[in-house]
Amino acid sequence: MAWAQSGLPDGGAFNRRDPPRISAHRIDPPAAVRRGDEADADGLVRELNQAIRANPRDTVALRRRAEAYLAKAETARALADYDLAIRIEPGNVELLLQRAKAARELQDFDAAMQDFNRALALDGKNPTAFYGRALLHLHRGDHDRAIRDFDAAINLKPDYAAAFSRRGVAYAAKGETRRALQDLDQAVSLDRGLAEAFQHRGQIHQGLGDLRRALADYDMAVRLDPGNAYFLYSRGLMRRALGDETQAQSDLARANDIEPGILP
Repeated sequence: MAWAQSGLPDGGAFNRRDPPRISAHRIDPPAAVRRGDEADADGLVRELNQAIRANPRDTVALRRRAEAYLAKAETARALADYDLAIRIEPGNVELLLQRAKAARELQDFDAAMQDFNRALALDGKNPTAFYGRALLHLHRGDHDRAIRDFDAAINLKPDYAAAFSRRGVAYAAKGETRRALQDLDQAVSLDRGLAEAFQHRGQIHQGLGDLRRALADYDMAVRLDPGNAYFLYSRGLMRRALGDETQAQSDLARANDIEPGILP
């Protein structure tokens, strides 16, 4: 699996015992998913069904129902609602961006790219659109284009922590470790709650042989996202490398409970 999809370079200082890769194109879940409020999403869908029956051209209701479907992990239904809303308001940049994210989750990367491009044609100063398109370039392994779009996003929004984090991934994929670490340092300074930035930085420290710093970053990633099997697996392997087998076994068991089969 390539770094563009994962967050780590293949080969080099890394080997098959490295932590599993984390997705460079993962979509942040809607608020209801983060809170675990799927029941609330069910109720919202029922409410919005009535509103849409009363006014099928209500793009606000269509968008809200799409978001509720995403909260229920019903991405195809969400995409269908975005399609309807965009037919009604083809120049709505926010709808295009939301549909692009839904298409990306369904791994329809060509459709997602088309929507990000359309959004940028309508609003050439939209940092979210540049960031979304950069993630697609990163997934495809086109690191130079990804970096250019991350640059644009950061120029428009200098405190864009996620853009610094993912640009760091792109630089690492190109073997530019110093620039990668600079970006990841900046990401965590802007957002101490960005778990993926600590994970990425830990993986780079691990590749450089700085195992203590790697463990500190993995610790922070797990603290911020304790249910993430990949973060636990990374920390477990690092604890094992540092001789703490008891804690390593604990992390690895927890990781396997969350995602059965993660262990080799």
